[in-house]
Amino acid sequence: LLWALRVLRGCEPEPDADFVRRNYYKCALALGDAVLIGHHGFEVSYSGRQARLHGLLERIPHQFSFAIAQLYADAMEFKFRPALHPANPDESQLNELARHWGEVLLYCERLRTGRDWREMEQYTSWNGVREPEQNSIINLPRNLSKNFAHRMLSARYPREQLYRELPLLLGLGTSPPVDWPKRSAHFLSIWKQVN
Repeated sequence: LLWALRVLRGCEPEPDADFVRRNYYKCALALGDAVLIGHHGFEVSYSGRQARLHGLLERIPHQFSFAIAQLYADAMEFKFRPALHPANPDESQLNELARHWGEVLLYCERLRTGRDWREMEQYTSWNGVREPEQNSIINLPRNLSKNFAHRMLSARYPREQLYRELPLLLGLGTSPPVDWPKRSAHFLSIWKQVN
């Protein structure tokens, strides 16, 4: 989603003619998959995923502010019949999808961690460890080395900072990051190496 925003904002060329549209729907699909994973209902096979998500949404008390089941159905349709969705989404559609992503992120992180994040600012300002297994004493030398390679001084796995930064780069903070093109490029260079 961030990379697609960079393309739409003219920060870099489009890798291929279908890049923005394809990544829009990949993100939309990931939102439903994340909810399924959060409730241990995900299976690799695409068959039956929509029905499992729909059934899950009827059982859980949480209500999303957007039609996640419809968005997921559209993304699934695009996956198997892309010609039915010929138009490239514009920046406003990507921004709207980013807001949906933020809502699902907070929901799934509440499930995963048991922390009661209600606002994105709470999540991005929390300095705790999100991936304890990557931040063990045994991984300290590796973490220092990876961070040093990116001119960062931290003993934590580099993804820890990325978790806090991505929502801000997607426009979900109280103010847009200064020098967005440079920061988003730096973010993606790290993300590609640690994800």
